[in-house]
Parts: sequence; structure tokens; C-alpha cells
Amino acid sequence: AWITANLSSNLTKGKVPVSSKKRKTQGKDVLNGNDGGLAGAEKEDLVVLGLEDGSISIHSVVLGRVVRTLSHPTSTASIVALTQGLREDRDCLWSSGADSCLRLWNLPTGELLSTVETTGKSLYTSLSARPSAKDGRTQLLAGSTKIDLFSSPLDTGSSSSETSEVEVTASFNGHATPVRSLKWEPSSDPSKRFASAAEDDRLVYLWDIPESDSRKGKMVASCPLDAAARQVDFAAHSGQPLLATLSSSGQISLSPIPTELVATGSKSASKQVPTLRPSTIVNLVPKASTTKAFVSAFAFVPSQNRSIRFAITDSGARIAFETVVSQHDLSNTHQFLNNSEGIHDGRR
Repeated sequence: AWITANLSSNLTKGKVPVSSKKRKTQGKDVLNGNDGGLAGAEKEDLVVLGLEDGSISIHSVVLGRVVRTLSHPTSTASIVALTQGLREDRDCLWSSGADSCLRLWNLPTGELLSTVETTGKSLYTSLSARPSAKDGRTQLLAGSTKIDLFSSPLDTGSSSSETSEVEVTASFNGHATPVRSLKWEPSSDPSKRFASAAEDDRLVYLWDIPESDSRKGKMVASCPLDAAARQVDFAAHSGQPLLATLSSSGQISLSPIPTELVATGSKSASKQVPTLRPSTIVNLVPKASTTKAFVSAFAFVPSQNRSIRFAITDSGARIAFETVVSQHDLSNTHQFLNNSEGIHDGRR
């Protein structure tokens, strides 16, 4: 499992506990509580990797090296999912392990704050922290074949070596395979909607958080893809949210989300789920000499509304990055091609 992360600048300048020590493990520096180079990388992007031995490795993109390894004697199972969130003005990291435990880490210090054993030994394959959760309670989406929304003060009331309990405030059912991607829609604060994509599934689902005492989440839209879903994200154009999806074919689709989601068709409105249709399709076609390459991830370039950055993996060994710049607004339907002559933008 891996995610990108960053640290708030005011969180890495605090005092370090005097008792913090640096030790060597299997030839690598494992840093418990000390700075470990994070202060130097606080304004830079970080790549966080969950490893098979239960540890978490933090890489600085700019420094080009590992700046922190999070580890604990109770975390020995493979890490299958990660997500970053802000918790009481602290940058925190949630991890899901193959031992069916959720763990909360203090990202700047590396301290393990809490361990939660999931109900029924559920293995959560995707996590997403809810931005700006109210009343000081952790809001965390965790997906297996179903999706649970947890609400609990995970970082209080138990030591790192003890397991605590969390409350499931809502559940969302609709996927038949493990969920691989969860993303909150950022247009409201706190967010009231999220998207999910599951393994080998050609449908991405949009969900609303129940506002009443109901614990059953509501599916409000679906988005069909040309191939299995790989990643979901959100963008915005003129204040209107766009659902961004990446399929295993390398195609990215941008689908506007209307203010009112209304189902159309022969079925009754109460049973039919509205379908989102893309206004923009982005295709990245590898050069002939790199036919084994595929698009593994994408991100929108900050402050550049017409730019998308792709991560391209070649035979699983090398990763390259391509930035595609549109000559047209991303709200219009067009297509990008990357071939031996370079990257072209052509309106469909």
C-alpha cells in the first residue's frame, strides 16, 4: 500500500522527547520520536509505503531518501491500506493491516497512538479520513467488500499496545469485490459525499452520508468505465465538482456531478440510480517501444487547472511521469494522446 502525504509546517518544529532514541534494524535507521529528517522535508511531498513486515516507510520526493520508518512491536502484519488526516492539529496516519487491525500513528513523531481490532476480523483494503470532522471525533471510511464509516476518538483512552473499540455510524453496500479506492468529495465542510471503486469493477459509485439516525448509506450515482477501475478523485470547474476516474486501460474520465441527481429511464425513480457521463476523456497511449507500460496513477497539478500528471509504470520496475497540458478547458470533451511524436490534444 502507498499514498502521497505532506506535513503542516507548524507540526515538525516542536520539541522532541529527550527519551527518543535512534536504533539500527536490518541495516536501516528506524527513528522513534526524533526528527529523522522530516523537518527538512516538511514543505515537500512525501511518499508513504506500507511494507509486508508491518512497518511504514516515509520517503521524501525532493531529498530522494527515506526520512522516517514507523514501526511498533505490535505491528507485524502486512500493511494493506493507508490514509493521512489531521487530528487535533496533528498530522496523523491511519493504517490497515492483514491482522484485521486499524492503527493510528502520529506522523511527525512516529508514535503509535492507538490500535483497533475490527469487528468480525474484517480486512479493510482501502481507507480515507474525512476532512474537518466535527466534535473532535475521528471520521474514517474503511472499505472491504462493504464500506464502514467509523466515528470514535481513536487516539484517546487506550495505549498503543492495547486494542480499543470504534463505533460504526454508517455502512454502504454495493460492491462484490474488495474496495481499492475511496475519496471524499471536497465541496462541503465537512464532506457529505464520497466515491468508491472496487477491484475488477467497471462501475464507480457515489454515496451520500446519511443525515438522520439511519446507519444505511445511500448510493446516489454510478459512473461506468471502459475497463476495471483503478483510481477515483475529484476536481472542480467553475464551482461544479467533477468525478475523475482512472481505468486499467489508462483512460481518465471527468464526469460533472449535477446539483440535483435525478435518475432517468424506465425503472421507477426510487429503484434506479442516476448515471454520470463524462464531459472529458483523457487517453495516454504509450510509445511503440514501451508497449508494456501502463498508467498506474494520476493527479491534478496544483494551481494549473489544465494540467494532469500521470505515473507510468513500465513492466513493474520503472516509474516515469508525464504532464499533459490541455489547450482547451477541462470541462469540454477532448482527448489527449501520447505517442512517438509527443503529446497532442485533439477535440473530439
